[in-house]
Amino acid sequence: MRPELSLLLGGVVAELATLFLLYQTGRGGKAVRTWYKRYGVGAYAIDILSAVFCVCVAREIVLSLLKKKEDDPSFFLLLCSVSVAIQMAHDLLFGAWLRGYEGDSPILLLFKEYASEVGATILVADALIILCTCLVFHLSSSGMGHGPGLAAFSLSAYTSLLLVHSF
Repeated sequence: MRPELSLLLGGVVAELATLFLLYQTGRGGKAVRTWYKRYGVGAYAIDILSAVFCVCVAREIVLSLLKKKEDDPSFFLLLCSVSVAIQMAHDLLFGAWLRGYEGDSPILLLFKEYASEVGATILVADALIILCTCLVFHLSSSGMGHGPGLAAFSLSAYTSLLLVHSF
């Protein structure tokens, strides 16, 4: 499967897992449910693109700066490590900026509410989303054909969109 589709599949499957866990367990707090209720498909797209962007940048760092090929045994571990480092840096910097935010953007105020509601748990949850994206990307780019990959992408997207509209 092409790397771009594998990466999108990773993001969609990670979002599906997140939505399923939130929906089934009731965990995550009030703000995350408001996120999906208020922003629907937009929230879904933002979540997926955030994970995909993070892993995409990490992949380029591992390939270009660290000079590792995707078939190198250390590639997956490096991809996960760099991806989580990028995600942690983003979360910490965004969180620091958000603490001082005093504007009236509804989406940023919701992020601020979410951060105060769940605190540092965001770091763990986001790291798990990134690791899931990396794992699915790795597995689907090393052996899954285009047809099965597209079927997995379609089924994951379909199911997660149903979940987004179930909050």
